[in-house]
Amino acid sequence: MYCDHSKYPTVYHWLASNDYYNEIINEFDCVECEGSGRIWDPNDPRDIYEGNKLRNRIECPTCKGKGVGPVEPYLKFYSESKERYVRDQALAIEKQRKQESLIKKLKDFLTEDEFARITVS
Repeated sequence: MYCDHSKYPTVYHWLASNDYYNEIINEFDCVECEGSGRIWDPNDPRDIYEGNKLRNRIECPTCKGKGVGPVEPYLKFYSESKERYVRDQALAIEKQRKQESLIKKLKDFLTEDEFARITVS
């Protein structure tokens, strides 16, 4: 299957255009309850010895106990992580370029013997 990126910017948009996948991809686990439909009661404190074992659980307010949530949090997480990755790669490339320019300046300034002694140790 070919994905036209100008028409479908993400895989989600491409899958949503296909009838077969349309029903499958719109059913994501709720982010808050992780698909269980229930969360720990925030008004019931955690036991210091037993932890969550005896703690009450309530219906998830986000998905209303269904366990299926909206796709927007997943798309938001994907776009944020992609932006973070691109930013980190740009910083790494910039750092590498600065190091290379510094090495080049050192090579121009020092003799070959001096440069060899610095780089070996």
